[in-house]
Amino acid sequence: MPSSKDYEHLITRNLDLTKARDLALLEWFWMVLIPKACGCATIWNKAKLEHMCLSTAAPNDDPNRPHVTSETEAYAIMVAKSNDMRWRKQFQVANDHRCAS
Repeated sequence: MPSSKDYEHLITRNLDLTKARDLALLEWFWMVLIPKACGCATIWNKAKLEHMCLSTAAPNDDPNRPHVTSETEAYAIMVAKSNDMRWRKQFQVANDHRCAS
């Protein structure tokens, strides 16, 4: 899971893609988080996410109708960042041998 600082880097696009960690962070955002945030496989699917730029991809190159809106990106970051601590705690509990059934 990304850190709070990582989320800030994603929001501002302040990433150095020559660094493996930043590249992995962007790949997670682009290929895992955003497809889930879109809620529909036809909006940002494998055929699009591997061949188009997230910020400019739009049907028929119409910039007024992007596949992924900036609002969707912001919502995805907000949800992931807001639930970060809860998810970490859930993983800890799930991995705790005393809680295994």
